[in-house]
Amino acid sequence: LPACGTVKGAASDVRSVGSTAVQMVRDIPDLELPSLPQLDASPFSEATEEVRVYCDAIDERWSMGKELVSNGEKLVLEGQARIENGQLAVRDGERRIETGELMLNEARRELGLKTGRDKPETRDLARLDDPSFNKAIRVKMEHGLRRMEAGGDKVKFGVSEIETGRERMAAGIQSLKSGHALMSEDEGRCRDVRNLK
Repeated sequence: LPACGTVKGAASDVRSVGSTAVQMVRDIPDLELPSLPQLDASPFSEATEEVRVYCDAIDERWSMGKELVSNGEKLVLEGQARIENGQLAVRDGERRIETGELMLNEARRELGLKTGRDKPETRDLARLDDPSFNKAIRVKMEHGLRRMEAGGDKVKFGVSEIETGRERMAAGIQSLKSGHALMSEDEGRCRDVRNLK
């Protein structure tokens, strides 16, 4: 059937997409956490209004950075889960396609026996005289086609999940980088401001 070739091609494409996604997850670099403030004293000797405004802005950036880091971690985890879910769906779809092909091949062989195109073996002779033999062939063909269609749908869903997972991971990594950049802006300059009179 022409559909078999198309589905096989799709399954092959999906395998390569899946392996690319897995490699992408493995290639994510370890992100460095912001460095801790130095232990030297704050350079501000008094808490003027300008210093307080500046340090409040630093605190706000730190909070925003922390939120971005938290959000980034969630997105990366979600992306990884979607990629894994997509890979499972692709494998399940491929299995369905394979079992559907087996059913269709068996139905083709039995049809060949019925029409006389194929030579029957000893085990086939009793079945050829069975009145329900024609119905069994039709049922196998219908089941095989339905199984292949369901497998193709699973493969498409899996590819979509893998792609969405990759997008979520990319967004998460960007959020982590932005958050760490904001959090690292405070180098300890405002550490002692609240203790200043």
